[in-house]
Amino acid sequence: MKPSPIAGHGPKFAMSLAEFCSEFGTSRSAAYREIQAGRLIVRKAGRRTIVLGEDAMRWARSLPVYPSKAEADVPLHPISAAAGRVVDRHPRGRE
Repeated sequence: MKPSPIAGHGPKFAMSLAEFCSEFGTSRSAAYREIQAGRLIVRKAGRRTIVLGEDAMRWARSLPVYPSKAEADVPLHPISAAAGRVVDRHPRGRE
């Protein structure tokens, strides 16, 4: 098995979209949504979609950092000032 770029070995110069998804743990549909939104830059080589390693790392670095509960200075869930209660972001009760 080849070393992963995430493990600190540095990204490949270029990779297919399937390789990108495998290396960065995302689905093809999520990758295409990122491309459509302009957050992931890709190139075309004929019919093949290519992601440069530097563009893949730029995308990964642009993802939001989720604070741990111990480090958070503010509540993770927004508080409704008018009602004084936590706003339910998941109406079906999921956390």
